[in-house]
Amino acid sequence: MALVDVLAYDLPDGETAYRAVEAGRASEVVAAHEDEYRKRRILLRALVGLVATVMVGYSLLVVQRPLFGVAAALVVFGLVEYRSKNGETLVPSVVAERIDRREAAETHGVDATPSGNRAGTRR
Repeated sequence: MALVDVLAYDLPDGETAYRAVEAGRASEVVAAHEDEYRKRRILLRALVGLVATVMVGYSLLVVQRPLFGVAAALVVFGLVEYRSKNGETLVPSVVAERIDRREAAETHGVDATPSGNRAGTRR
């Protein structure tokens, strides 16, 4: 009897996609997705900080209207924060752990063979 863990991915269109991984690997997969999301968010915030600094510097030194630069930087920060909320849906959640492969296929509609390096080697 092959056991699998089932992960749920929330898709942008409101639907949920399910994926089966080998039993015991669900926490590894979720941790990897969370780590990747965290790295992307840090990089995005650094880039936005650089852009905001350039905007404020330009408005202060060239245009000599610092309020416009600060307002534009706040708008950019707000837009990026609003858009980055959608990225959280890329991190899956664990729906079921250590269930039979056939039960996962019937209950969640996942493929009968788990994904991963050793998929399909044991039956």
